[in-house]
Amino acid sequence: MAIISGDRSRAAGRLLDAALALALEEGPQALSARRLAVCAGASASAVNYYFEGRDGLLAQVQAAAAARSESLRMSVALDEQMIPGWSGPGERIAALLQRRLAAGGRLIALMGAFAAEATTRSPELAIRARSEACTEAAHWRKVALLHDSGNTDLWAAMALGLLKVLAFEDAAEVHAAWTLAPCRRLADRLAGLSPSHSAGLEDGDPALAPAPSGTIARILDATLVEIARAGPGRVTQRGIAAAAGLSLASITYFFRTRDALMLAAFAELHRRVAERSLDTGPSGAGSAQLREIGRIEDDVALIDALMCEAAWAPHLRPVARAMRRSRGAMSLQVLRGAGFAADGLDAFVLATLMNGTLALLAANNERSEARIKARVEALMVRMFPGVS
Repeated sequence: MAIISGDRSRAAGRLLDAALALALEEGPQALSARRLAVCAGASASAVNYYFEGRDGLLAQVQAAAAARSESLRMSVALDEQMIPGWSGPGERIAALLQRRLAAGGRLIALMGAFAAEATTRSPELAIRARSEACTEAAHWRKVALLHDSGNTDLWAAMALGLLKVLAFEDAAEVHAAWTLAPCRRLADRLAGLSPSHSAGLEDGDPALAPAPSGTIARILDATLVEIARAGPGRVTQRGIAAAAGLSLASITYFFRTRDALMLAAFAELHRRVAERSLDTGPSGAGSAQLREIGRIEDDVALIDALMCEAAWAPHLRPVARAMRRSRGAMSLQVLRGAGFAADGLDAFVLATLMNGTLALLAANNERSEARIKARVEALMVRMFPGVS
């Protein structure tokens, strides 16, 4: 990355401010020299001069976003004089999550999008993405230490998992609805309480759409593989044509625009996850079903990509919301198959904890299949004594 000083630093700083604003408004895929030049009233050659190409621009925007994230982490705190004494860790951590989302939900989505792109770009992006993940995890462990010191990793996992599925939402009432009940339920389970079961979030079998076939299936397979490999921001119709071994005309015949292709791909992801949740039904031993949970890593990466992309793609939000509503369908089948009287909220909490646990393991560079299985089994034993 270029070293910037003096007058050059001031000019580059103005461009960087404009670039961060553009990324927050339209996503990192909007960060091109030409697009930034239009937004900042500069020339494309000036952008390339100051940042030495798109990778340099991305690296500096990522660094600026990380600095803003740290500032938000430092500023979002509860005023103890305004919090009732009878509130428990669930209510307090839910309140902190709501404040964090209100202050910078789009920023959380942006950092997630950078993490997705980091795998196929410069090592600098990957290093900073991991550093940000570690810092975010450490922040929520510190928060949990103040409110429930015996369960810091569980609360950190819960916070990370909830932030991922809510970062694209702007409405405070949505943040409240999706944080308070899950945090209360986790607090009850950790306290050994048996909460009264409600109907749950998605307490029945998900309805499955027909599976695609032929050329459409081939296109969607290639698209999901490319999203998992490089992040949604780098998906193009031409690139999918090459990956699928098809002509560009074949892609545009079925999906006239990139937006239509992305929507179909994520809808297919939702269908596949729902189908697998039915396959992991109540038949068979609970321990066998627990082993299946260790194979969710690829799905989680794609779901995370969907949640980030939905921040800048309104046409994807219905699919993202449907995915969030059905989160936990597999967990619900596993819990019931193991003989546990769980409801949809229990299942949502467990699935969210598993997602956040994957993030914690990745931040510590411990994301192996064996570690995932061990953590998931320990998590279920901690939340649901008697599950085997």
